[in-house]
Amino acid sequence: MLSVVVGVCGGAAAVAAPGTDSGLQVRPARGSSLGGTEVLIQVPVGVHLLSVSAGTDHTLALGPNGTPYSWGANNHGQLGDGTRNDRTLPDIVATPEGVTYSKVSAGSMSTALATDGTAYEWGQIWCDASWPVDGIPTAVESPTGVAIAQIDAGSRHVVALNSDGEGYFWGNEYQPSNAWGAGGISCNRSLEALRMPAEKTFVSVAAGNNHSLGLTSEGNAYAWGLNRGALGTGDQIDRLSPSAVLMPEGIKFASIAAGGGSHSLALSDDGDVYGWGSNSYGQLGDGSLERRLLPTRVMMPESVKFVSIAAGGDQSFALTEAGELYSWGLNDQGQLGDGTQVNRLVPTKVELPAGVKFKSLSASLSAHAVALTEEGIAYAWGANDSGQLGDGTTTDRWSPTLVAGWTPTSVLFDGEAGTIVRSEISAGIARVTVKTPAHDAGAVDITVTGERPNGEPVDPVLISGGFIYNKVPVDPGSENPDPGKPGIPPTNESCKLPRKDSVFADAPLSHKFYREIDWMECKKYSTGWRQPAGKPLYKPADSLERQAMAAFIFRMEAPKGYKAPNVSPFADVKPGDSYYKEISWMYEAKLSTGYREVSGKPTFRAHDSLSREAMAAFIYRLEAKASKSFDAPKKDSFTDVSVRQKFRTEIEWMKKSGLSTGYRDGSYRPKDALSREAMAAFIYRLETGFRKK
Repeated sequence: MLSVVVGVCGGAAAVAAPGTDSGLQVRPARGSSLGGTEVLIQVPVGVHLLSVSAGTDHTLALGPNGTPYSWGANNHGQLGDGTRNDRTLPDIVATPEGVTYSKVSAGSMSTALATDGTAYEWGQIWCDASWPVDGIPTAVESPTGVAIAQIDAGSRHVVALNSDGEGYFWGNEYQPSNAWGAGGISCNRSLEALRMPAEKTFVSVAAGNNHSLGLTSEGNAYAWGLNRGALGTGDQIDRLSPSAVLMPEGIKFASIAAGGGSHSLALSDDGDVYGWGSNSYGQLGDGSLERRLLPTRVMMPESVKFVSIAAGGDQSFALTEAGELYSWGLNDQGQLGDGTQVNRLVPTKVELPAGVKFKSLSASLSAHAVALTEEGIAYAWGANDSGQLGDGTTTDRWSPTLVAGWTPTSVLFDGEAGTIVRSEISAGIARVTVKTPAHDAGAVDITVTGERPNGEPVDPVLISGGFIYNKVPVDPGSENPDPGKPGIPPTNESCKLPRKDSVFADAPLSHKFYREIDWMECKKYSTGWRQPAGKPLYKPADSLERQAMAAFIFRMEAPKGYKAPNVSPFADVKPGDSYYKEISWMYEAKLSTGYREVSGKPTFRAHDSLSREAMAAFIYRLEAKASKSFDAPKKDSFTDVSVRQKFRTEIEWMKKSGLSTGYRDGSYRPKDALSREAMAAFIYRLETGFRKK
């Protein structure tokens, strides 16, 4: 079976087969050994998750098999990795041995629920100055026999439910009010029971910044904690235990959400949204900035019904059944995701990336949000000062951006770069069409490399045995199927003597460098350019590009089976570019260091003409053993190469070695572009003359 190995969130690699739920595909999976087959590689470029939770300035997520991830701020250990280092990309939370999580919830701290009903926390809950800061998950002490079924983390407190719908909490809120409903003021470090309404149980709970909500199976809401209207009781009196929200007549709520800016939301069973509490930025969505002490219907878009809601700091969100996102409220950091910083007083549709439909979302009690697509691909937007969006940067994003997203930069077949024809990303899946390079028959691995928005390379995606080259009979005398690149037909000649029939149409027997050019083709160092009919061209008088020089020397010297790195040593040469492999080898062999740039990473300038002095430098470095002991003469050998010349030593070595005699007028012309025929002469002299001594 074909398999793919993909780096997941900086943790262990995940293995899946093409065509499975991994989203990976290779079509077609077979092609000619001559190359040129157009192959569509489909590969996920975002992280796959089951659920997400946006904290104050960090984010938690649950991956396959209950694996927890975290990213963003870590000043109080809320990432659960035992450090205080912020992270801009998802990484695995340190989980107690034998523990599997079913849910995660982030507030100012982090919490998780294990499959056995045990609640865990890490980070600082700010109960009081003596509250310990746990940088790794620690079980919350609970009454004997109590197994938790739901949790929701607020700013300084956490609310929970057992399977019977009975409420619990831990944490604290500053006096004079609290947000948990135990009926008094205290700092609780273990699970404590809520003072539940008589003969009532909850089916869900929600924790905000300073208040909490509960929902009964009858669709009635309850609230407790600080009351600036967020309790929906018609007044602004704080409540120390759950009190009934004054429901609109005939309305039943299906879900509830507690915001960080003293506002609350509820979704009715007929798809309308209601809001109450603070409304300074339009977070209640009723078209005004007036505080509402009672649930007030949001100004709903025409013919739109919502299926889920989320309350942020001073912003609100809702999803439609079709996976469309609407947002309203404060937008100073792009937290509404609509590409602007304009506050919205009513629900406004957000333009999602191509092909994206959201199935769930979580809003921070501060200023960012995270959503999952139907395929489980995570997107985030809003504030990103601590890396809480997980895109590898600390740049705020005003529109939904892939979490741990990246862009493919090359596709390699057994280390050989294919030619990318087109590439697009939709719904977290990259679709790259690439032409295969020539290769011997058989199955080969496919490697997809890429980089994040900040230019950082990602771990490559390895598709083991992803493509099969079919054997194609090749006529030993056939033309090169890929113009200008190494040919594959074998030669039966010794190459010691020039052939009596010229190989190239423009390099006849009478050409002054015929012997050298014929030898280059015989050694398969150069195959020239294939023509529609007749012999190929060598173009002897053309200037030699730096990339062609790299190709010539690579064919001469590179070890068999050399594989180019996944990350380019040069800023202007990327995997998948022509001669990427040859240029990379030149760098690794210390034959070329490129040009220094202000940006830090050197450039190679592949299409620049190769100067005669640069050629001298390359060959000098190539013959390091022979040139190491060379001392340049005090007297100049050439009229235009003085002791102040940068490459004087290399040029003088070329003269002494018999590789270059210069021009009849006594000049070397170091800055002149090197012709292809001159390069043939230099390489011929090197191998048949200098190296034979």
